[in-house]
Amino acid sequence: MKFLCVEESLLMKSINRVFSFLFFVLLFACSTSEPTAEEVIPESLIVSSFVLFSATEETRSINISSNLDWRINNSLDWVTISPTAGSNNGAINLTVTSNPTSTQREGVISLTGGSLSRTIQIR
Repeated sequence: MKFLCVEESLLMKSINRVFSFLFFVLLFACSTSEPTAEEVIPESLIVSSFVLFSATEETRSINISSNLDWRINNSLDWVTISPTAGSNNGAINLTVTSNPTSTQREGVISLTGGSLSRTIQIR
């Protein structure tokens, strides 16, 4: 009888080892060591490249289509821009002062976002 108990004990230990081995095999088979690939969304910054104004004081709205934070750089003293920065899609208002001379004014403002840069020619 004592011999039978020893055999049962060895059988139970073997069964426990087999189930433990199968548990770890299933556990590691379900996990992955490969990094998850992140979807990369390309930067986008689209704006009109040309705006024409009359000689009188005037305001025009320009739409910006983007998936970035953007900023306007303006060195033209006869153009006021609002807002000068934003995120994603938006609109800016360009206001020009009246032109007291008969000479046509021209200038360029720049729009930057992420690694992209765009220019807007104003006349």
